[in-house]
Amino acid sequence: MHRGDLDFHLVYDLYGGLIVDTYHKMKPIAEEDRRLNGERRLEWFTWLAERIIEYDETRPNTFVAAHIDYKDWKPRRK
Repeated sequence: MHRGDLDFHLVYDLYGGLIVDTYHKMKPIAEEDRRLNGERRLEWFTWLAERIIEYDETRPNTFVAAHIDYKDWKPRRK
């Protein structure tokens, strides 16, 4: 995303919650792995999770899950 190859909002909408939950569960493992093997371990995963967390902190607390918010949405006909 930092190179512009992927859109942040697409990744956020599809995987944001999963990435943040996994990050919190894996953080102690990642930190120990870095201590033993160097800072490059899981570097981009950490970077992405931290960007998503920062973005979440700027949003109002009025989130509605997509399966609820867009339940009546239908794709346009081709």
